[in-house]
Amino acid sequence: MIYIIGTAHVIDIKDRVKEVIRTTKPDAVAVELDEERYQKLMYSKSSKRNPQEFIASLYGARAGDDMRGGIEGAREVNAELYLIDEDIRGVYRKIDSIKEKRGDTIRRVLNNFPQIFKLGSPYMKALLQSLGTLFSKGKKKALEALMDFFINDFEKNPERYRELPRLFSPALYQILINDREEHMVKKIREIRSKHERIVVITGLAHLYGLKNLLKDLEVSWITTSELREDDKI
Repeated sequence: MIYIIGTAHVIDIKDRVKEVIRTTKPDAVAVELDEERYQKLMYSKSSKRNPQEFIASLYGARAGDDMRGGIEGAREVNAELYLIDEDIRGVYRKIDSIKEKRGDTIRRVLNNFPQIFKLGSPYMKALLQSLGTLFSKGKKKALEALMDFFINDFEKNPERYRELPRLFSPALYQILINDREEHMVKKIREIRSKHERIVVITGLAHLYGLKNLLKDLEVSWITTSELREDDKI
């Protein structure tokens, strides 16, 4: 059995991830990291100047605590740890190789504007509502409400969240989403050939893509919302 957890990197769910690992007792744990990001996550000091770190601090967490939960959970149950994401340096090289004139990007956005507006309108509404919360309840409550909206809405409408960035830059979307998901799936299949019980921790944004690519395997899917509910584990 494979258990795949889709997480938000900036909320306090580290202990919940570890609880899933303790409960399922996997032979292997796989996390959405490469070696370079693993080293930075585990051994570098965090900075609240980083937007993810700032948001995470409002939740009493650190950015990447979901992955730390996976790493620490693997150690607790003596499971083998695997890093399944694409090498970040290779990702940057592919991004640098994109050859697109600014005018082409602008024309594509203008051509797709009606669809972009339709897909993006719920987010604009949520942002405007968060401004009201900011003035009435403060920064922490406003960001919490906004994050909760995005998490819940993404789980209900993952196709919309994936389509919107694709309309802006298909090439960038291919590199950041499709290529990385295909790489992770390849790694998951390799791990599955060695181990019976596996827990995978990945960003919620990739859960939908992985579902489509792993239809032939027995997988239990756990969303961020389910992870935050005590009775779902």
